[in-house]
Amino acid sequence: MNKIIKSVMLAFAMFASFAANAIPVPVPKLTPDFIDFLIDSTNGGSLVWDTGSNRLVGSGINIFSVVSQTFDRTPVIGPLPCRGCVLSFVSGMHTVGGDFGGDLAGSSIAISAGGVPLMAGSFTDGAVISTSKGLFNMLGAGFVDMKNPELATALGFGPGITSWTGGLNLQFASRTGFKAGAPLNLYSGDVTNTPATPPSEVPVPAAAWLFGSGLIGLVGVARRTSASDFSVTV
Repeated sequence: MNKIIKSVMLAFAMFASFAANAIPVPVPKLTPDFIDFLIDSTNGGSLVWDTGSNRLVGSGINIFSVVSQTFDRTPVIGPLPCRGCVLSFVSGMHTVGGDFGGDLAGSSIAISAGGVPLMAGSFTDGAVISTSKGLFNMLGAGFVDMKNPELATALGFGPGITSWTGGLNLQFASRTGFKAGAPLNLYSGDVTNTPATPPSEVPVPAAAWLFGSGLIGLVGVARRTSASDFSVTV
């Protein structure tokens, strides 16, 4: 029995000595809060107020880059080029004023790269406001979508996050006023996505790192290294 006690005490002393002189465990990088797809409107993408369906329709709108970041705009990964990435959407039906929140059953929003879907979902609302004569903004048009798992993982989000809430912001102009059938010229915009199930921000205790996360830490470093090399080019 004494030998067992001595062995335990010796093992504890060795662990305490190791812990006191161990190399500090690296602290995980920031967890991103949302993804932002930056729209580049110079490629001639189409934006129209369709007279047949009475909906705002966008197609072939180029996505210039994608970045995952925190709410204070601290980049976690990116911006990464998104060559061949395009935004397509159909808003809800126009009801009154600049509101496109009616009849959302037929609405849709999607971003694809070379025909491969990166995200796909449907609108929950949408409104257009006038900022000056002939200049309009579609601000924070809400939608819910499902993200391509490989894209989400590469941008630092865990595989358990599958549902997202988003906002679409566009600025465009019309010389003939904002009305059905009027030619609309897209200026700029972005698409933002926030996980419907936010990533955990609970810090891991130091003891837990020492006792149980050495292997997990190595896996995390490998994943982050892989993610930093990720590109959504096609």
